[in-house]
Amino acid sequence: MPMPDSPILRRALRGAVVAAGLCALVLPRVFEAGVGYPAVVRAAEARVDESLERNTVTFLSLSGIKAVMASIEGSAVGVGFHFEMGDLIQPAYDYVDFVWHAFLYALALLGLYKLGMETGILGLGFPLLGIGMLRWAAGGLDLAAAAALRRWGRRAIALGLVVIYVVPVALLVSHFAAQRYLVPLEARTAARIEETREPLADAAERMRRLREKISILEPAKSVDAVSREAKAIADQVSNAIWERLQAFLALVLILLVELLLLPFLSAFVIYRVLSLAARGPD
Repeated sequence: MPMPDSPILRRALRGAVVAAGLCALVLPRVFEAGVGYPAVVRAAEARVDESLERNTVTFLSLSGIKAVMASIEGSAVGVGFHFEMGDLIQPAYDYVDFVWHAFLYALALLGLYKLGMETGILGLGFPLLGIGMLRWAAGGLDLAAAAALRRWGRRAIALGLVVIYVVPVALLVSHFAAQRYLVPLEARTAARIEETREPLADAAERMRRLREKISILEPAKSVDAVSREAKAIADQVSNAIWERLQAFLALVLILLVELLLLPFLSAFVIYRVLSLAARGPD
């Protein structure tokens, strides 16, 4: 950060920086309000809450689909013989289980973002910011270490700003990008996956009727019929999932972009800009 040419302006700037640094160290709440930190955090928290609500709805839908498939997957039919349904629908069940876990981790990550802002841990950047301001102002004195003080002061200021703003600002940027490009696609994809419920519910009902039917049939005469019906049910379940394979995959990719790629890319850009600013001329 170059110093102004006028000695009066230099002294005034150093005084203002010292006052701001002391305020950040001694009266952080006052300083937070002055730099708009609470408003930024509240805006970011609201966006995280919105994303949590939206993804929770999809997660509950996936949980319902997984529960129906689990009931079918754990079923066995037969009186005098044994027929395991899990062997037939295991690949489709494993795929749904993978998508379900991806959403579980996504909700945990959103909760972590929210926790970081609610606990105020990002406020630890204010002492760093205050120390950096004081060191930079001290670098304006006629000292042998003036250049080093200004250099390290700028770096501490940049690090403090990163700690304070990088998470909420990155979340805000990623939210606006997601709202523009990803959320409409996510809504269509979730609706496509929701269509899976009907054929799965029908398959579960067919499975229930099959078990009831076996109890009153002679096993020796019903083996072929039961085997054919069980395989037809398994095919119905598997087809319901594989026909929507792209929808499940798209949903996972949307999660990765919205909750990992966009926030971390935004955070990296902010970090690089502040790092370049911290390497300015002494």
